[in-house]
Amino acid sequence: MFCSQPIKHIICPGDTLYRLARYYQTTVQAIQARNPEINPYNLLVGTTIIICPGEGGEMPQNQRPNQQRPMVQPGRGTLAADMRRAWMQHVYWTRMLLISLASKLPDVDVVTARLMQNPQMIADIFGRYYYAETSGMINRLLCEHL
Repeated sequence: MFCSQPIKHIICPGDTLYRLARYYQTTVQAIQARNPEINPYNLLVGTTIIICPGEGGEMPQNQRPNQQRPMVQPGRGTLAADMRRAWMQHVYWTRMLLISLASKLPDVDVVTARLMQNPQMIADIFGRYYYAETSGMINRLLCEHL
């Protein structure tokens, strides 16, 4: 799945996968394939997704999919949005692990490994605002909790 010019798009209020697919001249399925972690029925504002635009490139600026683009640095949302995403991922993967354990599914190791990435993700968010020792302590405490 090669893409010569991938685009990082930050989800804004009113964005839908269909609207983004039309704007970037690609398909909903292609966007979902590049971003399997997103819920197409509940796009979270501030989430960054990767889109590979079609051969036609972008539409003219006056036809943007959502005129109210927030001024957010790519890859950096607000603290509230970043924490919301991180905790939603934590809740999601914790639930997946509980289901896998209760049902004795073969994906327990994979799901556990993914869940154990969450403490570092949350600590990295805190690391933008606090000293490294503080974010390291948050990482250790969350790992112990899990």
